[in-house]
Amino acid sequence: MKRIFIFWACMCLCSLLGAQTLAPVTWEVYGLTFHAPKGAIVEEDTEDMFLLNNSQFYIEVQSMVTEELDVEMATLLQDIAEEDQLSDCSEVEHFELPHFYGAVMKGTVEEDHCYNACLKIKDTGDVFYVSIIYNNRIKETVLDKMLKSFILE
Repeated sequence: MKRIFIFWACMCLCSLLGAQTLAPVTWEVYGLTFHAPKGAIVEEDTEDMFLLNNSQFYIEVQSMVTEELDVEMATLLQDIAEEDQLSDCSEVEHFELPHFYGAVMKGTVEEDHCYNACLKIKDTGDVFYVSIIYNNRIKETVLDKMLKSFILE
């Protein structure tokens, strides 16, 4: 009985260590809200860029609102991946959110894993670039929840 309790306690502790609590955060300039790791520190909050991080994530949201973007989101992601020297890149996957059309590409940069995404506002066509760099202990379901939580207020 004691062994079962110790095993159960270890399993609970391991699942808690691997869990990442998410909380809403808002880039006030654009009214862009998404879920990020709870307690992440905002490093930059300007018109051009919103950066936050903790020990497991580095999240960059960049406004491309002022740029002329007639290119497809997939092409834009592939160009950024090449420029940032991403390796082991996945195919671009498209998705849709209430306010956005989205595209995401997964890859690695040096030794870190990366989700790169473009979010195009349905009404205006303006684009946000999202980069989530994370360590290998993070489950992709957490990243998907983060990426698919973007809304405009």
